[in-house]
Amino acid sequence: MFRVKTERFFGSDLLAYQYRRIGQQQGFYGILPDEIRQLNVRNPLTLRLTEGKTGEELRQIFLTQTPNGKLLQRLGDRLKFTVSRVEIQQADYISWIDNGL
Repeated sequence: MFRVKTERFFGSDLLAYQYRRIGQQQGFYGILPDEIRQLNVRNPLTLRLTEGKTGEELRQIFLTQTPNGKLLQRLGDRLKFTVSRVEIQQADYISWIDNGL
């Protein structure tokens, strides 16, 4: 599923809304996970740009040039966290969260 370029909303907007609503309802709003896993990533651009990359180079490319990473970066901007590290394990992308605590 792809976002229409003229649309003003992003997937990160939906995720932030869901997190706020469910977090408030269940009593965990404001508590962030240590990591976010994107399982079985198949986006061709993400796979191509990150192939063979590790460390800071992977983190920078993932967050600034790939659709999967940009979604996570926008979510971090909305929820006030940064991604300190990104790892690839087979087809899964694991992003380690730093919320400043």
